[in-house]
Amino acid sequence: PESAPSEIHIARQQGSHILFPFPIRANAHHQEFTAELLDRTGRIRIGDQEYPSPSRAGMIVTGWKSCNGWAFWRYLDSQTDRWHMIEELRHDTIRLESRS
Repeated sequence: PESAPSEIHIARQQGSHILFPFPIRANAHHQEFTAELLDRTGRIRIGDQEYPSPSRAGMIVTGWKSCNGWAFWRYLDSQTDRWHMIEELRHDTIRLESRS
């Protein structure tokens, strides 16, 4: 299910919380793939299947032998309306919480 990514912008710009899960997307082979980032460690859910890393999820959806999933998957910054690599979230020093 898609939810508004506004929490991501708030977390990155104002130092508040990122609430997981949140929607992400990627493009390859003239297709758009959608998923949810479940936590800061990079667990990803596509449909009802969970993957332990963004790279593994990227390899599954594209059929590639390797994939830098942290650069492949992107999230929307709702204030700028720009998509950013989820890699940025891995290095942010912010407090994270799970969505209840």
